[in-house]
Amino acid sequence: MTNISNYDKIWERVQQVTGWKKQKDMAAFLGINSSAITNPKKRGVFPLEWAVKIAIEHEESVVYILTGRIPGKYVRKGNEGKTNGDVCRLEDQLIKDIKLWLREMTSDDPGWRTWFEMEIMDKIPKFKEWRQKKWHLDKDDNSAVI
Repeated sequence: MTNISNYDKIWERVQQVTGWKKQKDMAAFLGINSSAITNPKKRGVFPLEWAVKIAIEHEESVVYILTGRIPGKYVRKGNEGKTNGDVCRLEDQLIKDIKLWLREMTSDDPGWRTWFEMEIMDKIPKFKEWRQKKWHLDKDDNSAVI
């Protein structure tokens, strides 16, 4: 098992990404006994395999979980060194915040996701129109047309 130093900082980012309050939440997710977390924590190392599983399930960058750096900046070929908007982030922080908020809200009440979706459709008609075209949705109820 490959380990990465700085367990406490990584655990803080895992909490941010997942909304977990306690390490027993992580243990349950990983399918391990809570006591299996004790040794890595005492040594100050976070197993890479844990970080990868968490990143995949929560659609987050392993680099971010392990280092706190936000990856995903790239420059279109031919625009190296320019800062005129060609440097793009793969995922905006607002989207990450919304996903985290929804995850937290729906953990207690799954109905929040439906409420949020209906609010978005109601408040942002252009998004609703785009979504209907993209997914060939019925205009009245937003259900997919098969």
